[in-house]
Amino acid sequence: MKHKIRLSLASAVLVSAALLLVSCCSCRLGSPTIGDLEQSRWRLTELYGAPVAGPPVHLSFDAQRKTIYGNTGCRLFSANYHLMRDQPRNIEISELGSSNISCFDDEQLYEQIHKAFYATYRLRTEGPRLLMLDTDGLTIGVLESDPAKPADAE
Repeated sequence: MKHKIRLSLASAVLVSAALLLVSCCSCRLGSPTIGDLEQSRWRLTELYGAPVAGPPVHLSFDAQRKTIYGNTGCRLFSANYHLMRDQPRNIEISELGSSNISCFDDEQLYEQIHKAFYATYRLRTEGPRLLMLDTDGLTIGVLESDPAKPADAE
């Protein structure tokens, strides 16, 4: 009887460990690497469920400087980032700053980008798209690889 209980307990522990391992791996599927982020310039196509209107908003990632560079069509901005591997949170974006140019047309857009950067908990790639996700896994923003101009051509 004791042997059956030990065997059942050992089986339960192994099954639990296997399920935990599988669930941890699946939550990290689609996590971008530095190479994925630097592959091209990114175009912000959606923010908080709405299409981004006006001139294209472009972003690029500089792995050496750990900096995101962006352009709203009028205002230049940058932020520091840190990628984390094997963590539920895979990116931390901080120290967002912008040029002193104040553009009436993009003020609200810039504020939304600012808010979205600080709310981004996780990035996930889906083909040519890069999703910005919050702590609940909801999509904050959608970036698409912009084949028109590679990142190093700017």
